[in-house]
Amino acid sequence: MGFKVFVNYTNDDKQEMKHVKILKLKKNKLSEPLLQYLRANLIASFQSTRGSMTNNYYKHLLVSAPVDVDFELIILKTGADLVGNMLRTKFETQLDEDQKILNSDLSWRKYVAVTHRTAQKEVLQSQEKILKILLTFMNRLKGTQNQGSPDQLTKTEVQRPQSISIKEAYMQTVEGLEHGEKEFLENRFRLRHYLREFELYSNKLPNEQ
Repeated sequence: MGFKVFVNYTNDDKQEMKHVKILKLKKNKLSEPLLQYLRANLIASFQSTRGSMTNNYYKHLLVSAPVDVDFELIILKTGADLVGNMLRTKFETQLDEDQKILNSDLSWRKYVAVTHRTAQKEVLQSQEKILKILLTFMNRLKGTQNQGSPDQLTKTEVQRPQSISIKEAYMQTVEGLEHGEKEFLENRFRLRHYLREFELYSNKLPNEQ
């Protein structure tokens, strides 16, 4: 389904900028185009904030793939907040209300409208959940449970080597978001491409100066 996504950020000249793009999101599938769109809009400000003329470390970031845990924490937190805000403010009713309405006596036109609205909410809800699971995963790699605003992630928080391995973080269940082995395995399957790319590109990063 197509959703209009708004991203607000401050550029290098301290000007407030807004970008709008229509992205297709699917239920129970991580939207990599959404993450790429967020990276494209936030990468310049992140590099200018974290990097320096003598430190080329952050110049190795990519828009197309996850590379650095600190940058991905910002991207995933922004994405989860953005999708969650759409879910809770775009519609007048909540998902559970629509599900109850569908069980009532409706005209065909009303039934189609509520069904479409319900499907949109289910897509946003599943996307928010997947992003939060991935955010928890990346926090474990970094060795912090900090899920505050991106501004709270400072240069001093960069930790290498990572406190636990990717495999260790991968095998840990996310409490409150994953219930049972079946859901755990389904989520790991959905995240496998992202995690493979992160492992590949993060291992190619130069040492920080």
